Amino acid sequence: MNGPGVGEQATEAVSAGWGARRHHLVLANQTIGSPALREVLVARARAPGASFHLVVPATRISDQQQALVASEHLRSIGNEDASVALARHRLDRALAGLRRLGLEVSGDVGDPDPCVAVRDALGAYDSSRLPDELIVSTLPARLSRWVASGLVRRVRRECPVPVTHVEARPTFLAALRGGKRPEPVA
Repeated sequence: MNGPGVGEQATEAVSAGWGARRHHLVLANQTIGSPALREVLVARARAPGASFHLVVPATRISDQQQALVASEHLRSIGNEDASVALARHRLDRALAGLRRLGLEVSGDVGDPDPCVAVRDALGAYDSSRLPDELIVSTLPARLSRWVASGLVRRVRRECPVPVTHVEARPTFLAALRGGKRPEPVA
């Protein structure tokens, strides 16, 4: 299914069973705290009854990233794998920030494979009450492994709801690469 592109609005049709509510499923990892994604979510939240469910895949991380996770901000990961701990950390920060902005939001850490994470998340919905939209947030296309692997095209083709692709701005990526913590969601 072809959904709207970056910056385009999703269709205004409301899924059967949700009534006037609009529910958005969001798939993001490194970009979960990006200003571009935040702007899209805040815009969607202007609709009465808008709600969001975030899914952050527990993508495998490098040994260097594992050391950073263990030493810097997730000292007590316990038995949890570093990939899951980092995804949970990103998710928790995003949920807190979006709630401070007044958004109705929930979330889960998903399968390491983003396609499987989307399928699993969609499988949790009753077939008559699917989300109104899937928002996929990625790094800029020239740098995104998700875009290079065809993830966005694949979910647009396979997903039973409209898909919106949001790319983080290069300034967000510069903050990630510079070792700075990107500005929080709120």
